[in-house]
Amino acid sequence: MLACLAPSSLSSATQCFKDGVYAPCGPGNDQCTPPKDQATRPVFHVMDKTCAENDPNFPFYDPVHGMYHLMYQDHVVIPAGGVGGGPDIGHVVSRDFVHWAHLPVSIWNDKPYDRVAIFTGSATVVDGKPFLVYPGLCKKGGEFAGCFTGTNFAQAVPADPTDPFYTNWTKDKAPGVDIAVNPIVNGTSDDPSTAWRTASGEWRLVGNAEAKGQKDGTKAPIFAAKEFTGEWALVGDSPLPGGECQSLYPLPALYPGTAAGDGPLPTHCHKWGNGPNSCGGDCMNCGTWLDGAPGEVGNWSATPGVPFEPVVIDQGSYYASKDFYDPVKQRRINWGWATIGGGAQSMARVVTWHAPLKQLVFSPAPEYEQLHGAAPLAKLGATSLTKYAPLSLADGWEDGVGNASDITITFARPTEACTVGVSVMSGALTVYLNFGKPTVAGTASVAVGLQDGPPASAPPPPAGTTGNGTCGGTDFGGDCDSQPKGAWDAAAENITTLAACVAKATPCKMAKFVSFSSVEGNHDCSWYSQCDFTRLCEDCSKCGIGCPKYFPYESEVLPSSSSSSSSSAAAVEGRQAAPPRESARRLDTVESRLEGGEGGEGGEGAWRRVGARGSRQDTLRLLPGDDEVELRVFTDRTLVEAYWMDGRVAMTSAINPGMAVAGAPQAFLFSDTDGVQVKSAVAYSMGSIWVSKEEVLQTPRADSKAA
Repeated sequence: MLACLAPSSLSSATQCFKDGVYAPCGPGNDQCTPPKDQATRPVFHVMDKTCAENDPNFPFYDPVHGMYHLMYQDHVVIPAGGVGGGPDIGHVVSRDFVHWAHLPVSIWNDKPYDRVAIFTGSATVVDGKPFLVYPGLCKKGGEFAGCFTGTNFAQAVPADPTDPFYTNWTKDKAPGVDIAVNPIVNGTSDDPSTAWRTASGEWRLVGNAEAKGQKDGTKAPIFAAKEFTGEWALVGDSPLPGGECQSLYPLPALYPGTAAGDGPLPTHCHKWGNGPNSCGGDCMNCGTWLDGAPGEVGNWSATPGVPFEPVVIDQGSYYASKDFYDPVKQRRINWGWATIGGGAQSMARVVTWHAPLKQLVFSPAPEYEQLHGAAPLAKLGATSLTKYAPLSLADGWEDGVGNASDITITFARPTEACTVGVSVMSGALTVYLNFGKPTVAGTASVAVGLQDGPPASAPPPPAGTTGNGTCGGTDFGGDCDSQPKGAWDAAAENITTLAACVAKATPCKMAKFVSFSSVEGNHDCSWYSQCDFTRLCEDCSKCGIGCPKYFPYESEVLPSSSSSSSSSAAAVEGRQAAPPRESARRLDTVESRLEGGEGGEGGEGAWRRVGARGSRQDTLRLLPGDDEVELRVFTDRTLVEAYWMDGRVAMTSAINPGMAVAGAPQAFLFSDTDGVQVKSAVAYSMGSIWVSKEEVLQTPRADSKAA
């Protein structure tokens, strides 16, 4: 997210487009470009009309007007004589949590204490009134004397409480709200959480590390106030790990159909991102939290019997997530930043606790089903898959209809090792499950993930076959006995030849293929559990992998002894913890170009975040009673969200249309083994979430109260 970048590296539009001309951005002038062509943009993901966007911000439900609000970092900024760097805050609203309307920018960089930018903040509803607490960036040594660290926590409230949309927000006094001071605390870091009230009556929130007055710069500081609109103060260094986009919330509801079981449940879950305690993405763990008495920070500890190691929420193109409690449906909702070109918000996900698996589940909100077409695009009953023979779901589909779709496939749990899944947008992206040898008892782990391009279309050639090119992008690190792909730093491991790379990988359970490069600056020995040797990528800079220039590779098929073992880990007691991740990305690196404003500093491709995509592989855990395995894939033109077993694993990815195969079905199932049983498959087209604000106002309230 942007908070990890120096303000000078941000590039938001300072000149906005209105009535055919560009002029300085500000209230009433917040469109970065002329209207975009909507034909190729996502239809059911929140995306700004014309500007690039980043982190979700300030989600809340307004009980007064019955409105859901979601805001986000919007790459537009008041120039402020060259001080303004951006971003500011975009805004959408909904009554039914299905259909949304764009509103003008809600918070501008218009005060001395936030003249540079508005970073990621959180909403807290107090006695029915929303308060937005955010980090305002200021220029040290500039007009604001309290700019000790370059960041301050400030708050904003609706300027007109009678406006059902809360269109405009103020940082000063407003009707019915007395803001005693702003900023509420000086010399902070960024990313304050939603606040909560302790048993002693104090309001508290947690922020990112390195605030003024902290003794330990790796811990998340806790701030407190007696009155929400009053002045806040640092309590001290909490035991929570510091990092971006902090959140601490009570344990969510149990996953439907599960019971708490024996043993204590966690009390809270903590989420954080990049920083001194990074796990390589949006980190999450659940444990036991006890609030401290006034003046004391509190205690955070492992709950007996519950894994405490952090896991990554989404190993794909996803970061900086933000959650809120929905009082209407009594559920926890999570949104993330989909780090695709231009940026978008992920689908809303319902967060629950799966007590038997002792993990969080992130399920797509059920409201998305209201966007389904009137009749299924495809409906498939029980059938058996033939190895390397794609089974089309798209017979009779109009061109492009699958580009906005929802596909759910239910497989009978395989009895043999195999790789199965679905490929969308004519093979541009493949979603897979890599089953290993079934375990006799206990919780089995299954390797799952996403890959660019279609699945293998033929059996691998004999062991020892070599070819020019690479099997695909990887990250340094990983466990070659349990993960479907990974890599060794060939220079560090003294792997100097393809033969040495083969020797390194041959003992590994998951390695069936290797790719090797010894070019200066790209010393790489990668292993793979699957690879289409007929489509080796000879020029990685042109194959959608993401490397910045051409690197020559050699690949080889390994002896069968290395792949005869289970392709997934043996029984595990907890979901796989996030492995340490190298800071430098390899071929999987994506330089995400975010579209900004033409005619200003936010021009298309004006800034990029390197390494915004994760490994796109994870571990799905199955219980002994899971006789069926569900895979659900939402395709939305430029991005995909995949959900294995209703969100035990969830993953987001951009789609590279250049990886599509001419003549391939828009969507098809596949298997590398004969006899895999499909219990059912159904596909629906997806409609748009976008309506006018007038249509939102006419929609009945979700809480059934009169408007």
